[in-house]
Amino acid sequence: MQRTRTIKLIRTSLIVVFIALIAAYAVWGSLDYMRGPQLTTSSPTDGMATSSQMIYIGGHAERISSITLNGRAISTNESGYFNEPVVIFKGMNIETIEARDQFGRSIRKEIRVVGME
Repeated sequence: MQRTRTIKLIRTSLIVVFIALIAAYAVWGSLDYMRGPQLTTSSPTDGMATSSQMIYIGGHAERISSITLNGRAISTNESGYFNEPVVIFKGMNIETIEARDQFGRSIRKEIRVVGME
């Protein structure tokens, strides 16, 4: 009688541990989606002054379904990197990058570039 109880307890414990491991793995695998989109820019730096009429805005985006630069759709490579040309006018130029994920969450960055002639 005692042996049967011990076997049932071990079996139940193993099932609970197995279910807990599956649940933990599911949560760990979905953490990136819970965090939402991520956007980093590598160039140019915010507040940069340039005498060039064209610059390239580059950076990296993760967990996105779409990305725009000043409202215009741009593309990333398979690793999430982008590098887009932008015309710079004399004075303050504000370049806006916005990325959205598949759940509609978005992140937005503004880069200010001063055009000098």
